[in-house]
This record gives sequence, C-alpha cells and structure tokens, in this order.
Amino acid sequence: MNHLLQSKVLMLVVCVILLAGVGFAGPCTMAPLSTYLSPFSCDIGDKTFSNFSWSPSSSGGAPPILASAVTVNPILPPPPYGFLFTFAGFAAANQTQDELLGYTVTAHGALITDASLTMFGAGFFGDGSVSIFEDLCSNDYWSDGCAHGTIMHLSTCLSSGCNKITDHIDFSGEQFIDVRKNIELNGGTNGSGSAFLSGVQELYSQGTTPEPSSILLFGGGALALAGVLRRKLNH
Repeated sequence: MNHLLQSKVLMLVVCVILLAGVGFAGPCTMAPLSTYLSPFSCDIGDKTFSNFSWSPSSSGGAPPILASAVTVNPILPPPPYGFLFTFAGFAAANQTQDELLGYTVTAHGALITDASLTMFGAGFFGDGSVSIFEDLCSNDYWSDGCAHGTIMHLSTCLSSGCNKITDHIDFSGEQFIDVRKNIELNGGTNGSGSAFLSGVQELYSQGTTPEPSSILLFGGGALALAGVLRRKLNH
C-alpha cells in the first residue's frame, strides 16, 4: 500500500512541474467567431487568447456581419502567432458595415514584442473605402479605459486617397495586450461606389523565452517534498 501511495505522489509532483506556468485553455481551432465569444479562451503556443467580443452594425440596407458568419483561422506555431478572421464584407453605395472586434492575448512564456495588422481581399469602387482602426492596451484592459496601461495604435485603409493594407508596431516585451479594432466598409455617396473586404489578420511576435526560474524553484521544492514523503512512507 505504501508503495502505491508513493507512486501516486511522485506522479502528481511530475504533473505539477510539467504544468507549471502553462495556460490551461485548449488549443485554438478553426471555427465560427460565435464559438470564440466570451467566456471562451484558447491557446496558440504559449499564448492564451480570451475575452473575444464582436459588435456588428450597418446602415443603408447593408446586412450586419454576424459572428456566426465570421471564420476564425488560427495562425499556428512557429511564431508569429495570431488569427486570420475571414468573412464576406460588402457595402454598396450609400451603405456601411461597421464591426467592433475585441480580444485579449496573454503571454505565459516569451513576452510579446510586436503586432502586425493586415487586410486581405479588400477593394473599392468610386468613393467607397475600407478602413481598420485598432487600439492596443498593454498590461491593462479597455474596460477601465486602459487607465494603468500603455495605449498603442495600428491602422489600415484602402480608398482613392489611401493605399495602406498593412501596419506594424514594435514594443518592449509585454505580458498581455487587450485589443479592440473597428472594421469599417463605406460604399460612398456618389451612387456608383462600393467597398468589400474578406479578411483581417493580426500576428504577434515574441522575444526569447525568459529563464523559468520560478518553475525551477518550484520544481526543486516539489521534488524535495516528494523525497520527504518517500522517506516517511518507507518508515
């Protein structure tokens, strides 16, 4: 009986050491955005993505883009990590589609060192336009206006006066970033304009993984505890 209990204790210690510092969410998979909405969370590598939100609106008779009509495509390891969100966005003349997308990315190992935003399958006619305005809050949340964090911005646009389909920002290593982006399609007002968009991609790079000293210390303590328990069981 003592040997059986001893084996169980040792197995528990090993499992705790292996899981120390690792997120407990499941892997991110390709699925409708409606599946990802809070309280859902998932992992890509050592990054956890959570707090997903989607608020669509439209005008002029354009249908709103529902979360169930958006496909989330995870960008899997190796880094950079992130997502490609695909959907059929279209605004004819005198129409608009406007979507607010949000989520949080948290690093459990290597810190986040940059972010890049890219639009795919975008175009316009006449005075139509496509634009994405993104706000990033590092080490705080937008729920309190990022009062204790650092605010950064990314943007893309495609129109007769703008041709910027990607943007990028570097920063010192961040533990977590709260993201919100406003996706806008405007068909213009001259009667012959339109705008379309089929994908929005966001990627995050990382630095080298810091020395996991806390895990090493915890592991050493756990092994020491296992040794004490083993000696007691043997007596």
